[in-house]
Amino acid sequence: MLKYDIFETAYGWVGVVASENGIKRITLPELTVAEAELELGQAIHGGEMDSSRFEELRASLER
Repeated sequence: MLKYDIFETAYGWVGVVASENGIKRITLPELTVAEAELELGQAIHGGEMDSSRFEELRASLER
């Protein structure tokens, strides 16, 4: 099952989609949540938002 999240970084909003095999898609920082979601496009359809899945990624982007 696909999991995704959109979260704020110091550079803007980042969207990421992953399966049990790893990251499938990630966006560059965008100005708004809506823009990050748009960049993820069809990749999030049928997926489930799960911020806990990406805690390690979020922490590494905050460094």
